[in-house]
Order: sequence, then C-alpha cells, then structure tokens
Amino acid sequence: NSKTEFLEEEDYLRVHLPGYMQILDRTCCSCNDRLDIEAEQYKSIYFTNHSVEMAKIAASSLCRLVRDVVTGKYDNGFAVIRPPGHHAEPGIAGGYSFINNVAVAASYAIEKLHVRKTLIVDWDVH
Repeated sequence: NSKTEFLEEEDYLRVHLPGYMQILDRTCCSCNDRLDIEAEQYKSIYFTNHSVEMAKIAASSLCRLVRDVVTGKYDNGFAVIRPPGHHAEPGIAGGYSFINNVAVAASYAIEKLHVRKTLIVDWDVH
C-alpha cells in the first residue's frame, strides 16, 4: 500500500502522555537549531523534521501487522522497524526511541481488536 495509514491520536495516548505527544508533533515544523535544543532534553535522541512522522509510520505499520495476524490474514508476523521504540517512556524519548511501538501495538490489540492478553518479549541485545 503506497498510502500511509496513521493511527488515531487516541492510539498513541493510551501509552504516551498528551503533552509529550504535542511536543513530538511540534518538532515536524521546527528548524534544525530548535530540533537540537529539543533533542538535548532526552538521552540518545536526534531529531529531524521527519523523525516523528517515521516513528508514527513504524507504530502504524506494527499495528497493521498485529491486526492482520489477529484477523487471520496472516498466520504470524515479524516486524523490523525503525526507530526501535522500546526505550520510549510515557513522557520521555530515549535510546533513539520516540514512540513505544510495541506498547502502542499491544494496547491497540487489546482496545481495538479485543485481544484479552498480550505477551511482549523485548530481546534488546547490543
């Protein structure tokens, strides 16, 4: 699909704080100096004008994969997405992560697909 389908704001807000998402959304319109100042507030973060858009594409893609597995379109799935997401906290970016993709996908599965349980295995080997 060449058209990007983004999640609804509520899908992010089940995991991330509203003020944090507002800060992230503002970075798309910022100049490089402002992006650098914003990035300095976090650990191991670098912003570009497209960072948040790419993070939302990653989260949206993962939720689409989860939906397709849950609804039976696919038997299973494996997502290799960037930015990684697993270091993002509810109100803090970190570790090259802006949006916690897996937490967003798990909450999406529970709230929108009516999945009763999820298991998250984060094998973060460096």
